[in-house]
Amino acid sequence: MLAGLFEDEVAAVVAQHGLIGFRSALRSPFVGIPHDVVVPGLLTAGDVSDLAAVFAPQPLLVQRFVDAANRAVSVEAARASWAGAASAYQAVGAGEKLVIGDGTQPVADWLVRQFFKPQ
Repeated sequence: MLAGLFEDEVAAVVAQHGLIGFRSALRSPFVGIPHDVVVPGLLTAGDVSDLAAVFAPQPLLVQRFVDAANRAVSVEAARASWAGAASAYQAVGAGEKLVIGDGTQPVADWLVRQFFKPQ
């Protein structure tokens, strides 16, 4: 998602098996995230879902989230956690461009639909 924010040429982003949010790291003394995935200063601006909200209205597919202990997060919990990002997409009239999937969404098919929309 960071590449999508800083590179004008990025038209769509897919993220799978990503961290639901750094907030999940604060729920337990046991954290299973590698130190190198923590972007210095990022948490002063917000969590992962806040970053996704800024990405609106660009197409974004996220699926198969994990928490800070590297456990799978249900799609219902992911949608609840990312409600702010969904609201940001709705606010700019692009609600359908944010897909919080359950992992069954074929990535290649989704990307093709983003780039080759019927006229």
